[in-house]
Amino acid sequence: SRHTHGIIKNIERNRPHGHAPDCNLYSANSYDLDALRWALEDIGCTVISQSFHRDAEQTNSGLSFDDIYKDHLALRWPYPTICEAAGNGAHTEFLNHKGCNRLTVGNHDDNAGAMASDTVFRNPASAHGDRELPEISANGTGVTTVGLTMGGTSMAAPAVAGGVACIQEANSTLRSWPEGFRAIMMAAAWRDPAGSTWRADLVAGV
Repeated sequence: SRHTHGIIKNIERNRPHGHAPDCNLYSANSYDLDALRWALEDIGCTVISQSFHRDAEQTNSGLSFDDIYKDHLALRWPYPTICEAAGNGAHTEFLNHKGCNRLTVGNHDDNAGAMASDTVFRNPASAHGDRELPEISANGTGVTTVGLTMGGTSMAAPAVAGGVACIQEANSTLRSWPEGFRAIMMAAAWRDPAGSTWRADLVAGV
């Protein structure tokens, strides 16, 4: 958790600062869903970065109870934008977080040419086979902060959360509008793959 905190808020002199060094940062580093409730209802956090998941989510194509609960939280005060790590693993692993009202984040390197090969991107089950996740990727390869160098989608998710926090600082009226932040972050991202081959790529399993 210290490393992900640094990605968001590091203010160490003569070192790269975090994406949102001026934000108020709280740690609810627990699998217990009551930690999320505390961060949202008691503290009023408007951005959540989550890098861990339950093991069962890797092997199940459907929504977990956590997914349903977090989708529920995103639609209620303080209407948080929840950014979650897609996971790192084999191509047979299902994307770890499969919610509909959040941002699932993949990992790319400094060049942002493609997702890292170990980013989990096996899509969840859907009625028409049309849910494509992760929705967005961020730099999560070889990230150095607080004296540590680490990599993975756990480093990419706080980068996206930090970006959301910066936009909230610039325009506080957006703070309680998670669907707006999803649209802003996805519209601002580079398109990859380029062109109009998305449907064909999906069918072919690319």
